[in-house]
Amino acid sequence: MPTVVFILGGGHSGSTLLGMILGTNKDATCLGEFKHIDSVLIKDKLKKVQKSGYCSTCGNHCRVWDTFPREGNPFVNADRVFGSEFLVDTSKYLNWFNRCMEDMPFPYKIVRLARDPKDRFGSFRRRRGKLSDEEVYCWVKREAAMTKFLEDKEHIICKYEDFANKRSINKVCEFIGMKYDPSMYNYWEKLHHNMRGNVRTATLIQLKHGLLKPKDMSKTQRLFFEDVGFNVKHIDKSKYLTGSDLRMLKKHGVDKIEAQLGY
Repeated sequence: MPTVVFILGGGHSGSTLLGMILGTNKDATCLGEFKHIDSVLIKDKLKKVQKSGYCSTCGNHCRVWDTFPREGNPFVNADRVFGSEFLVDTSKYLNWFNRCMEDMPFPYKIVRLARDPKDRFGSFRRRRGKLSDEEVYCWVKREAAMTKFLEDKEHIICKYEDFANKRSINKVCEFIGMKYDPSMYNYWEKLHHNMRGNVRTATLIQLKHGLLKPKDMSKTQRLFFEDVGFNVKHIDKSKYLTGSDLRMLKKHGVDKIEAQLGY
């Protein structure tokens, strides 16, 4: 019987990277954002899932998800398909977690992923070009709800800055009952089939396994590869925030969330 590992947190927090690192363990499989399973399994919705495809490695033609069972509990089916001791779900959000709890056949562990808010919003601004009041407000609301929800639940907090600098993964492994192996950080060595998630993180997998040629990389993939290469490291993105952005964060009470998360 597998253990399902739920990574909970917000977008732009490194959930894809954390999931792939854990999923590189020989006894684990990273499912990616499993909340999209319904859309992926309905053929007429495949193209609506994500422009780059429903598998972050293979795109819209993946031997794993194309043949995945379409009837029954998706976690039971994942157990049958992968046969792993640990199934890592990087869906992040509470609505999916609560839905899963209505019919969860396996034991589970919760990992709350945290990231320095300024670093997180800097990453968002770098990719989207601007930061809005709505984005900050919704993030604060979600994080506050997450803190309240987890008050009486066993979980571990994993900070992006720690695991992206090759710290703390051993503590996460101990919490979920997984044997830690330093080689897990070389996540590109394993051919992952993450459902959606950060496609830039999957770039190293595509390059390593010959699914992407360097000359065919997109601009964002090329920038990502120039930043990290075949490595895992943290690059602070808070420098991309403007003075106006910082005032916006303060207005919405981001500093209170920082304190709650230990920043």
